Amino acid sequence: MVELAETFVRPVLGVVLAILRGLLWLGWEVGFHIIGWTVGWVVCKIVTFGHLPEAAYSDVDQVDFWVALTIQIIGLLVLLLGIGLLASLA
Repeated sequence: MVELAETFVRPVLGVVLAILRGLLWLGWEVGFHIIGWTVGWVVCKIVTFGHLPEAAYSDVDQVDFWVALTIQIIGLLVLLLGIGLLASLA
């Protein structure tokens, strides 16, 4: 009986874990990589009057890891601050 339950549960858990991994990847890719880069790149260009970042908007995959991470974190922080400001006004 235990072997029957194990042979049924193991593949189901494998599928569930694969779906969860896909959702995690999608959330990371869209939420952090795309949205963070877009907002951060625009904010950095505005604040530095177009000097930084030196990379073009479409060069997100060719930029140094730490530069991309910094820009993405700036973008997400600006979004969070904006949401917090709007929530406090409501």
